Amino acid sequence: MARSPANFVLLLMAAATWSFFLAAHAGRLQPSCIGRERDALLAFNQGISDDPYDYLKSWRQERQDCCQWAGVTCDNATGHVVKLDLGGTYLVGKISPSLLSLEHLEYLNLNWTRLCGPDGRVPEFLGSLKNLRHLDLSGMSFSALLPPKLSNLSKLEYLDLSNIHFNKRIVLTDISCANQSLAHLNLTTLHFLDLSYNFFGHPIASGWFWSIKYLDLTDIPPGLGNYTSLRYLSLSSNHLTRPIQLETVSRTTLEVLDLSDNNITGVIPPWLGNCTSLRHLSLSKNHLTGHVPSKISLLGNLTQLDLSNNNLDGVITEEHLVSLKNLEHLGLSHNSLLGHLPSEFGATGLVELTLSYNYFSGHIPESICMLWDLLVLDLSNNLLMGGLPRCSRKPNLAFLLLSHNKFSGKFPSSLKNYSSLAFIDL
Repeated sequence: MARSPANFVLLLMAAATWSFFLAAHAGRLQPSCIGRERDALLAFNQGISDDPYDYLKSWRQERQDCCQWAGVTCDNATGHVVKLDLGGTYLVGKISPSLLSLEHLEYLNLNWTRLCGPDGRVPEFLGSLKNLRHLDLSGMSFSALLPPKLSNLSKLEYLDLSNIHFNKRIVLTDISCANQSLAHLNLTTLHFLDLSYNFFGHPIASGWFWSIKYLDLTDIPPGLGNYTSLRYLSLSSNHLTRPIQLETVSRTTLEVLDLSDNNITGVIPPWLGNCTSLRHLSLSKNHLTGHVPSKISLLGNLTQLDLSNNNLDGVITEEHLVSLKNLEHLGLSHNSLLGHLPSEFGATGLVELTLSYNYFSGHIPESICMLWDLLVLDLSNNLLMGGLPRCSRKPNLAFLLLSHNKFSGKFPSSLKNYSSLAFIDL
């Protein structure tokens, strides 16, 4: 239908009016810095004594909009600072209490910096940032342990305290909540908890964390199970020694459990089979003994299972593996496992299979040929005999280790088909 000149003019006028409106309000479409929060960031900047990479060069008084400063993110609707990411900047100096003016802060990352509070401690005022959901203090150095007030962060979902180098000679004695139990802590929304690479091997003050006067991280506190929403738990590379006692830990939510590189004794508890949401389970480099429980087969969501470098014995059967359809990495090396290799591995998507330094005997099963995605196969240092099975499909192996077995016969001509091999050890 033809448009009249009058209608056309009206359309042009409407378009021009809309364009003018957008131009006039364009500034409102972008977050605008809140004055007191800009002042708080400037005060924080004054406490920085060394900025080796000039990361904070944009933090200047004349640049009014702090939402455009490096490491600062504001809410698009309100303009409040909600994220402060200074991780990996190696800043040196003091953490200013001016951060308390960032009342809407949800994300704070100070990892691998040399920032600290008064007297080199973790500043207690961090426990007053009540909207924090993400706190990363990993790779930092403090002269004392963490303050009790961190237990006030009731919205915290992510807490990374790995690689923290505490001066363990200093012990906090003014723990106000020392008589509370773990059940009364407010940190029940945690999804991610990383305490790895701290090497806690003796009692340490921990009133903020499990609300007891001393936490001996040579053991895993049973009350940890009250964190029912926890999805990621890493306590690797500490000095844990006692048997695993985590029966109630997030049986339906825990996705990553890493207790590797400790001195944990005892057996692998069968109740781990109840943690059906687990995707990554690492118990390597401990002193675990006994058999691998058959209930490990209940962990159908596992993509990585590492039980290497322990003192495990017994056999590994199809019952252990047939239901682990999603498994990509299986590590059982450096144990005392024996018997024949399983006739089925369950997961056809295995990428890495390491069974070295055990007492496996018999022939390599034909089921190896079904592992089409396998890149690493390490069967070295066992009692295997025979040779490689003849696989009809061209394998994708990049690393093949078969040394120190009881193989016999001619050099396997089938190796000529392994065109992807980068390393072979016979």
